[in-house]
Amino acid sequence: MVHLRQEGERFCLEIAPNRSLDWSLNLWFLGAACLWLWAIAWGFALLGAWPVLPFFGLEIACLAAALWVTQRKLARRERLWLDEREVVLEWRGLAVHRRLHFPRANLRGQVFCLGHPEDPLRVELYDRDGRHCRIGAFLNREEGERLVALLRELGVPLRVEREQVFESF
Repeated sequence: MVHLRQEGERFCLEIAPNRSLDWSLNLWFLGAACLWLWAIAWGFALLGAWPVLPFFGLEIACLAAALWVTQRKLARRERLWLDEREVVLEWRGLAVHRRLHFPRANLRGQVFCLGHPEDPLRVELYDRDGRHCRIGAFLNREEGERLVALLRELGVPLRVEREQVFESF
């Protein structure tokens, strides 16, 4: 997801991965799966297949761990603060926080269009001093194109490089 908002003289471009469920809805899903699997496990246990009961707990633990890891990955945020003098890039996760400052006059961008039409765009920002970073690595093609359009709208010069399209036989 790519969102643009203005706060006074500054623009904030917030980039976040798509997610269909937040943590509270994940807990509801985990509870529903737990009840469903509990009913199935006890149904088999009542039919005499009692060794399935420990696997019920193992299945729920694995599902909970997978949901937790996915939620941590989807908690990432990238923010670009743009004003007349500088651009500040922030990367935020649950525990990680990084910040990089670029002078606005030195900022340039490069967009790499990969060979296949469904491949995501690779967007990089750099300055004359050689510092560079990739932004929006988790975005799909459509969202990457929206990011590029918003960067252009905000006056960031972007150079587009296309790789050769692979043809099928």
